[in-house]
Amino acid sequence: LSYGGPRLLYLFALPFSLSVIVPTAANFMNEQPMDDHAIKVVRDRMFLQKEVLVLVGLVGASTVCLVLAGLLGVSVYASGILGVFLGLVVLAALITLFRPEIGMATAFFVIQTCMTVSIDGASFYFFTDDAKAFPDGPHFSAWFYTSGTGIIAGIFNFVGMLLYNKFAKSWRYHSLIFTANIVWCVCNACAALVYTRYNLSVGIPDRTFVITSTLLRSIVDQWLWIPAVVLMSQMCPRGMEATMFALVAGCHNLGSTVASYLGAMVIEFIGADASGVAGDGPKFQYLWAAALLQALAPMLTVALLPYLVPNASQMEPLLSSHLDSATVGSLWHRWNGVKEPEEAEDRDEEEYGTFSGIGE
Repeated sequence: LSYGGPRLLYLFALPFSLSVIVPTAANFMNEQPMDDHAIKVVRDRMFLQKEVLVLVGLVGASTVCLVLAGLLGVSVYASGILGVFLGLVVLAALITLFRPEIGMATAFFVIQTCMTVSIDGASFYFFTDDAKAFPDGPHFSAWFYTSGTGIIAGIFNFVGMLLYNKFAKSWRYHSLIFTANIVWCVCNACAALVYTRYNLSVGIPDRTFVITSTLLRSIVDQWLWIPAVVLMSQMCPRGMEATMFALVAGCHNLGSTVASYLGAMVIEFIGADASGVAGDGPKFQYLWAAALLQALAPMLTVALLPYLVPNASQMEPLLSSHLDSATVGSLWHRWNGVKEPEEAEDRDEEEYGTFSGIGE
């Protein structure tokens, strides 16, 4: 950044981004092309479940609205209120339009993501302000706080995956999500101590404190993210994998955006709107409270865990009937008296033809 500007970073990342073209073009996954019959079956089923298309459009429109709010300079409080409103609309749509197993679980993880309030806007200046702007600060370099801790986070994300695969893949959803939330809460609550400078009082250097909290949070992040992916894979309707995972990813991104706006509201409320200039110090007086809120907020979702997420094994399929439907038995269907189709025993070969190699 100091010598080549931000464009250099994009140029450096470009070859790695393009590398995905090689395995895709060479068909490393050994995917089979769909014949005309298979394409028609997929399209017909999708149009029979128009609620899914409505949800896709709603999530996309909500995300665009929040992005425009940021680009147009809408006030922090107005953007936060807009984010909460759109989040509630999406949650209501998920619970109403999806079949209960899918809608409830997706709603839980959206709420979980929204509760992960982000205070990065203030913490960046807390850690990187120079002695003139914040005499009592850690005075990290921008490279260490962004790239250095980012590299550490990337490495320990991988460690988190290994630990999950070794110790947690046989846990039930409730135990795993509850434990991960407890650890997340403790890690972030301890990290809040650095904003009070109490860590220096007990002899823990700022760098040690930040590195330790970064690696622990990276591990816990994986223990929260992987169960969500596994859960959705176990309840994904047959033939709709790409659509459903794209929708779940969109909901996650929407939740992250809402969390960012909520964090901005908190920062504005406590007056921690630092800008890296002299006089920033007093603005960080209550940043510890925002960090404590960040630690405790996700715990609110734990109370919803028994009602929204099944306490099943991660190896257990969660759809017992109508395996190709995302909307059967939904509140919308019940309110409108929609007659559900009878369950067919096995329609793979009849309907899909040579799609994905089925029937060969």
